[in-house]
Amino acid sequence: MHHFVYNLIIIGAAFVLFLIGSTFLHELSHYVAARLAGFKIVDYQLWTIPFKRRGYVDVFISRHTEKLMLKKGFMHGSGLMVHLIILIIALFAAYHSSVSWGRAGWLTGAFVNAYLFLLNLIPEESDGRKLIALFKARA
Repeated sequence: MHHFVYNLIIIGAAFVLFLIGSTFLHELSHYVAARLAGFKIVDYQLWTIPFKRRGYVDVFISRHTEKLMLKKGFMHGSGLMVHLIILIIALFAAYHSSVSWGRAGWLTGAFVNAYLFLLNLIPEESDGRKLIALFKARA
């Protein structure tokens, strides 16, 4: 019983830490990608406050930007890539963890990032939808 409660605490803590950290890194990746693409950052919020405020990066993109579609794809895809990278690292760490609480924490992180990746593909104004729109416009 003691190990069960201990693992439950680890899972809860890992869930909160991975959720906050992953959403911060998601928005930070959009910010960095936008800067690297040469877009002007108008406003941004890197921290997501659950049920109150979502993170975002608002940019101004000139129509005359060279390689516009590629740069927009890079910016929108960067958040999705963050979740895939964290997911792979968490699965690798869980596989190599020698203690049950370590596996529980890392698998929770993998679950959180798989969920965030899928969540960013589904909603109407998501990164995935914007990427799909870019591909459709290109075809």
